[in-house]
Amino acid sequence: MTRLNTMDISDISNRINIYDRELKKTLGYTLEEIAKKSVRAFYSDSIYKEYKVAVIPVTSGMGIINGFCETVSDILKHIRANVFVTEKTDVGGIQEAFEKNADIIFMSDDDTCAAFSLNGKVYSDNGYVTGVAFAAALEIMMEKEGEEVLILGAGPVGIAAAQYFSQIGAIPVICDLQEDKARDVASKIKNAKVEKSLKNLNKYTYILDASTSGDFIKEEDIKETTIISAPGIPLGAAKEIRDKVFIFHNPLEIGIMTMYFDCLNQLMEGKQNEY
Repeated sequence: MTRLNTMDISDISNRINIYDRELKKTLGYTLEEIAKKSVRAFYSDSIYKEYKVAVIPVTSGMGIINGFCETVSDILKHIRANVFVTEKTDVGGIQEAFEKNADIIFMSDDDTCAAFSLNGKVYSDNGYVTGVAFAAALEIMMEKEGEEVLILGAGPVGIAAAQYFSQIGAIPVICDLQEDKARDVASKIKNAKVEKSLKNLNKYTYILDASTSGDFIKEEDIKETTIISAPGIPLGAAKEIRDKVFIFHNPLEIGIMTMYFDCLNQLMEGKQNEY
């Protein structure tokens, strides 16, 4: 994953309620509803209270991003999760989570953001769930089945999105600066195609930007009907077009929520298998 910075997340806690209301008006879905849709998490709200979540600060690499753990906690509180941030960091934080009977822990360093259970073989990776969540958001905006979707970037997020689109009957078209990488990914996904050139962006109505390049989608790359779902950091859509097309973008919210629901799915499946 691309490392976030303090500015990327500074306003999330204060704006998440407003953002969610605006999203509901625009898409007809809240963040929670999109996250649930993406991993098919459909169960009663009473499940939330059964599981305790710990967010653990990690000091390795470049260290803790100021406010990161508190923001993750606020995002989870927004969907009514029973969550706390550990006072201790790293291994000490895992120990504290265990002692406080946490069922799920969230941890992130410079390279990996993950959630997993202390009670069983449950794991959720931010790259995968971000891909499927942003794909689900774009699916909501599609006019019909079988649409082509241009996916920019053949990394973990782009691959997850391509798999999602393939499963719902859409046609993932993969574009990466390393064409061989795009071809390799496309060869493993049903109905996937390869787009060789970034010069052809304006051919596509639906774009999922899973790249890590900023401001490269220019005015000549869009049309009036273009819709962009953008998990990438920094945002690939240049400032000049951000008011001209619909862009679904948030740096942390949907990924964290989807990790939570992904873990809950696995915990529920494990519980059902006990009977």
